[in-house]
Amino acid sequence: MRKISLLLIFLLVPLLWAVPAHAYKFKQSSFTGNSTTQSITGVGFQPEFVVVQCGALSMWTCAALGANVTLFWSSSGASVATCITSLDSDGFSVGQGSSGRCNTNLATCHYVAVASDAKNDFSQQTYTTGASPVDNRALTTSPSFQPALAIIRCKGCTTTVSVFHTTAMGNATDTPASTTTSVNAANIIQQLTSTGVEVGTATSVQTANETFALVTFKSVANSMATGLFSGDGLDNKNVTLSSAGTPAWILLKGTSATAKTCQRYGTETGDNAFEENVGEGADRIQSLGLNTMQVGIDTCANETGTNNMQWFSVRTPVYSAPGAAMFLN
Repeated sequence: MRKISLLLIFLLVPLLWAVPAHAYKFKQSSFTGNSTTQSITGVGFQPEFVVVQCGALSMWTCAALGANVTLFWSSSGASVATCITSLDSDGFSVGQGSSGRCNTNLATCHYVAVASDAKNDFSQQTYTTGASPVDNRALTTSPSFQPALAIIRCKGCTTTVSVFHTTAMGNATDTPASTTTSVNAANIIQQLTSTGVEVGTATSVQTANETFALVTFKSVANSMATGLFSGDGLDNKNVTLSSAGTPAWILLKGTSATAKTCQRYGTETGDNAFEENVGEGADRIQSLGLNTMQVGIDTCANETGTNNMQWFSVRTPVYSAPGAAMFLN
């Protein structure tokens, strides 16, 4: 009986560990651009949300927008074609559009790919605004859950950029951040609710007769986290990232009117991170570790006098087995 019990444990333990504690599918990796067209494979699933960064500007799309529609992260301008051209069964495809920003020749292009996994931890959708935008508009995510992070971008607007809001900034605090150089402002993403988000009448979230993309993440311990820290302008500053694990993608922005956005991907090496509208360089997000990051003296990562350097991070969901009692006879 003892041998049989041991054999059963040997067979069952892998199955237990295959049960996810949560949630979304996630992949962060890189590819070499070729300035023409190519398919990026090996993701392991069909993405619903993809971010690509080959240089100064990051670009993104979601499945709800349809094929061949790509949005700027922090640059104004309407959506573009032939950039991220499709979301495929095992990855996505890129073209040479938007000056090759999704496929710059010989550049190392870093990407993030996410999809839902029937655990109510991630959603992506679109919504439209009528001729007269309504204040305090409630948007219910599908599936419905309390987001920890919400990202919104207008599809056809030429003067707006992506905006985001996190629980660390306050669920009911009407001060979301733009992803470009502007101070946090009101009437954008006004709050994160138990079923989605509430938006105001700012053009970045409601422009008459326009379509908007909305992407939301739920807080997941050791996989998706948000937070704040006080900037001091000092080099080699270590920042604790509560419940973040080791981030595979992290975005950081201060609250001043001149603060730009920093992003770092797990596939970047050495003292390198991207500053939006500038490119990759040193002294920004210098390194990533378990529940920690080190920032340098660049103002996009560690601005003096900024009490709210805002960040969110995402990594591959951690799989763990449920507790179980096993007895040997």
